[in-house]
Amino acid sequence: MINPRFKLTPLKLQNQLHKFIQSNHIHGHARSKPTRKPRPHKFTRNQLRSAIPFLDNLKQCKNPDEFLSIFNDFNVMGYKHDYPSYASLVFKLARARRFDDVEAVLNFIRTHDIRCGEPMFVGLIRHYGKVDLIDKAVKVFSEMGKLL
Repeated sequence: MINPRFKLTPLKLQNQLHKFIQSNHIHGHARSKPTRKPRPHKFTRNQLRSAIPFLDNLKQCKNPDEFLSIFNDFNVMGYKHDYPSYASLVFKLARARRFDDVEAVLNFIRTHDIRCGEPMFVGLIRHYGKVDLIDKAVKVFSEMGKLL
């Protein structure tokens, strides 16, 4: 005879079964690790930098025809463009499939002996690859060493 003290109600049985399933990894679910406390926020170098007016205007511009004119306008105003400016301009032009303009910017970079980072060229090679311009991608790859 079963002792009535240990009699399980359907709800208690369901709860115990649920706990058993969770503790014994039934149904292929591994037990998750305990969650960690979130780390305090650390500022990165990008967050500490001041805004670059040219990049702000370029990011807001949606018309690909205006990308180079914004670049030239800032150049006329005496703004000295640096690597982030050229990289952003090349990315925006490549994303808009304006590869003739990209070539013009690359020629400007070459003639003015401006040093650029590898990520700009890797992104440009990817954009060329997306539209099957493999010859141009190989050309950028081979000339990349001169511009780094």
